[in-house]
Amino acid sequence: MVLEFLALMPERMVQIWALFWEEPLVYFPMLGIWALFELYYIVSNDDNDVREVDVLDNGISSIYVAIMISPVIARGGELVAADFFSPTPRTLLSIGLFAYALFLILAAFFKFMPLAVVHFLGGASIDTFFTLIGLVYVNSEIPLDAPLITVILIPIGTTFIIKMLRRVTG
Repeated sequence: MVLEFLALMPERMVQIWALFWEEPLVYFPMLGIWALFELYYIVSNDDNDVREVDVLDNGISSIYVAIMISPVIARGGELVAADFFSPTPRTLLSIGLFAYALFLILAAFFKFMPLAVVHFLGGASIDTFFTLIGLVYVNSEIPLDAPLITVILIPIGTTFIIKMLRRVTG
């Protein structure tokens, strides 16, 4: 099982890279924006860099991704009751992102999250992760599996660890 998982990771990396080159105007600017935010957060050592407004921004971004991947949009605006009574994985992913977005928006307005959670949920990494998962799921034949999620989480996790170490030592 572990060997199969490890064997699939290079394949998923190649598949993701190919997907990026299929639609470079979608993926490369998104990655560039994520890299700029992460570089800023790594260089900066101010605990006030990530605030509730960033959580709100990520909530709004998640709404857009949820709308974009929803089956309603995939069918050109046609609402089908079967999407909700016997939901497909696409419907469940869209509904999950809507719920996550609603939680983020409420948390931003009512400021009920501890600062550490605000830093985690308001950072560019978590938003980029959900956006990439949504785009990969909808725009490709790449299976949404543990190796794919791991391949996406490696750079995100690495920058997150660097940011935390920078804050602790800085």
